Amino acid sequence: MKKRIMSLILTVVLICTFIPMQVLAAEELPIEKGISKPEKIAYFLEKASGHMRIAAYCIMPGELLKIISLDYDDFKDIYDYDEYKIFQQTDWSLDSTSNWHYTGDWDSSTSPAVTCTRSTNKIVNKGEIFWLTYDNHCSALGGYVYKDSGNGNQFDFAKHKLYLRTRFIVELRDFDKGFDGKEYKYYTSGWSEVALINDVYNGKSIYQTYDFSKLDAPVVSREQVKNDDKGKPYLSFYLEFPESIKKAALALKVQGEGAEMNFDVQRRVNGGEWTNSRITNNEFPYDYGERKIFIDDDILANKSSLEYRFRLSYTGSKAANFQTPWSETLKYNVPSWSDSSAWAEEWLKKAEDYDLIPDVLIGADMTQPITRHEFAALSVKLYEAMSGKTAAAGINPFTDTADAEILKAVNIGITNGTSADKFSPDALITREQAAAMLTRAYKSTYWEGWTLVKDSNYTAKTLDYSGVPVFADDASISVYAKPSVYFMVKNNIINGVGNNMFAPNRANIPANAALTYGQATREAAIKIAVASFENLK
Repeated sequence: MKKRIMSLILTVVLICTFIPMQVLAAEELPIEKGISKPEKIAYFLEKASGHMRIAAYCIMPGELLKIISLDYDDFKDIYDYDEYKIFQQTDWSLDSTSNWHYTGDWDSSTSPAVTCTRSTNKIVNKGEIFWLTYDNHCSALGGYVYKDSGNGNQFDFAKHKLYLRTRFIVELRDFDKGFDGKEYKYYTSGWSEVALINDVYNGKSIYQTYDFSKLDAPVVSREQVKNDDKGKPYLSFYLEFPESIKKAALALKVQGEGAEMNFDVQRRVNGGEWTNSRITNNEFPYDYGERKIFIDDDILANKSSLEYRFRLSYTGSKAANFQTPWSETLKYNVPSWSDSSAWAEEWLKKAEDYDLIPDVLIGADMTQPITRHEFAALSVKLYEAMSGKTAAAGINPFTDTADAEILKAVNIGITNGTSADKFSPDALITREQAAAMLTRAYKSTYWEGWTLVKDSNYTAKTLDYSGVPVFADDASISVYAKPSVYFMVKNNIINGVGNNMFAPNRANIPANAALTYGQATREAAIKIAVASFENLK
């Protein structure tokens, strides 16, 4: 019997040897369904060795960023290809948009790295150079389009127009000739929008010298607490650089300032003063990988809170001397608030769940009055939660703040300054101002075409506050704020303070009551933000 069982086992094993093992299928390449065409390209003029050249800057789309975040070994393991290269191809047309230099040979060549193209496997967000000289790979433009500047031949913008367009090409390589007997395979994006390059060369940007006042803050994302293989905890996060920062880096290079920016890091413990710090893996500007900050033993032992913030800066010429706003803070063990009223606990917990508490209020005493800076940040949080969009900072017109959340609030129309160049971030906010700002967050979210500038003339929609009884102190409510106040009351977002009073501001009240009358506290502001989210979303 035993012999029969053994014989059966051997037979099964022998049969199994003839069954091919299942091979794990490689993941589908992000570009299999196409590559997005280059968007928002900026072209810059640069003088080099007596000649002129054009740098074409464009943002890598997400499907390419996913590839370039991998080294060759990881790329091969995931997608089962041996090698990749990404090309940025710049095409030109002279005096019209009908005589493009592009030919079909570019698509069928053994390599697309032909006329007017630079390439590398990791060109992420770097400016690619298009040379306009005799002695280079783009000399087919012909000598008649040049003028002699005395330092070399230059493109004659006074007599000719130059049109440019750009596209991406990905080259995949399989050493085993896995592409139907071919070693190489190419994926090509569509061409970008056409740009007319017709400015007289002035040694700077074709459009203008870059405005470094428009920079956004770095973005902290994907924060986690992890442990290394020895059990030591660390903060894991990614630090992303917005388009404005990437363009600034290129502008520095093009304008002869150099391409390197300073990477500034600050930290604070238990909500104390910010101090300069250092982190590992802080290369700039195009490191998209995970960043790590190991937590000090004394922080762990004392159960202290820890925060980090980041920015980029550059000190050079007067035209290129700048600092970006600080990023939102990276937090460890930071309580959401330090003190609150009993009635507010429910609302604060809801705000925490809805992610409505802005960084500037994390760990704060919520019983204190709220400032314009804090409420602007709260309003931005409400806008993002209701709209599902990420607010962007606009141009900074203020001399008393460069805070990113304030600039976001101004950009989306939630608030404006107290004067043309002042925001007054530390001024306290009144109840009527709070009602107006959160109502504007609602308008900006749901009223297509609405802006604060044309609010008074916006007749496509009107706020419905019909049937709401008039407050006894209605005359004290500012004219601009009345519709917002009554709209918020009708939707059970904000109420009066008793005796049919709203207490909108501190006007025309006794001096002994002026200290707190009409002011919104942090917890009250958070309550109405939560109620706005629940009742208006």
